[in-house]
Amino acid sequence: MQIYLETEQRLRIAALARAQGRPAAELIREAIERYLSEGQTPIATNDGLMSLVGAAGDLETAHDVSTHHHRYLAVSDVPVPAYAPRRKPLRAKPKAAKSVPRRRKP
Repeated sequence: MQIYLETEQRLRIAALARAQGRPAAELIREAIERYLSEGQTPIATNDGLMSLVGAAGDLETAHDVSTHHHRYLAVSDVPVPAYAPRRKPLRAKPKAAKSVPRRRKP
């Protein structure tokens, strides 16, 4: 995972890491852990995306998950979610014909 910080955030974390003699990544992981453990609203049990967590089994040694995730999920035991009906695509309004100025006869 890659995150982008504002310049001021990056500078402040770098200064704090230097002052504490610790890696900035360690400070960021600590901050994220504190945030996640603050008692956020629990994830709904019927959340379709959460049912995919761990669905493909142990992927510790897999090196192609990002490009072949569909193959891993195809052989998993996850029930296929019911999809919402497809909406009709919005049709663009027809463009009005541009008026071309006529040439005046001399």
